[in-house]
Amino acid sequence: MPSIFMETKIALTLTRSLPVLRDSVKVLTESTRLVAIVVDIFGTEAFDVAKECNVLPYIFFLSTAMGLSCQS
Repeated sequence: MPSIFMETKIALTLTRSLPVLRDSVKVLTESTRLVAIVVDIFGTEAFDVAKECNVLPYIFFLSTAMGLSCQS
């Protein structure tokens, strides 16, 4: 698989993990007050799981100070 882009590997891994994530979130919502799921830019497919479990989905975006200081 060396010819596959890293982004593709990440997306496939997340897609294949969604059933386990779904089960884990359902178990968590039964025992705790889960209010949000926070994912990085590659994890947006988990938003569907968040909607199913009535929790808020958020994207965690890391930025450098240099990137924040740039004006358009």
